[in-house]
Amino acid sequence: MRLKEPITLISVVLFLVLIGVALFLYNYNFPKKVNVERTAVVFTLNNSSSAKSTIIKFNGTLYKPIFGQKKFVGNVSIDAYDFTKDQEVTVYITKRNKGINMSTLFYLDSSAPYEINQYGLMWFDDRFENINIWPSTNWIDVKEKNLAFIATGSNYEQALQTQIMMRKKFGDMFVPHEYDSLVK
Repeated sequence: MRLKEPITLISVVLFLVLIGVALFLYNYNFPKKVNVERTAVVFTLNNSSSAKSTIIKFNGTLYKPIFGQKKFVGNVSIDAYDFTKDQEVTVYITKRNKGINMSTLFYLDSSAPYEINQYGLMWFDDRFENINIWPSTNWIDVKEKNLAFIATGSNYEQALQTQIMMRKKFGDMFVPHEYDSLVK
């Protein structure tokens, strides 16, 4: 009878280890290749006449390690802005809430000393279907205190709907806050 107890104990331990490994492999997101192109709109807030169509392209790898910071490494190009083309960027995900990632987008000067040329805040989901970029003011000619954005959608109204949906999911740190009344 004593011989069966160690075999049973070893079998149970091996079974639990296999279940643990299976759960780990099921839930862990290994690096994922990304090659997407989305229709987007460049606009200033509350000004439909400012809307201009563009295309946002992501080509690279999304890294989601168990330990460490999640990041996207590759190209983030926006057809409306030449400085975004042919430049590899590393986009670190600084916050995540309800499936929406927040990060900072930096483009460097192409010549030494390679300083930051353009920057902006970016929110996107893991499938890169819903994207909102709040660029620095020198990307877009902004009048007065209007905020400028680049958001996925084929027209101004769809871009606003993308922003409202992302604001509902992400919460207070999402810009623009003008949608607070629609969210609550």
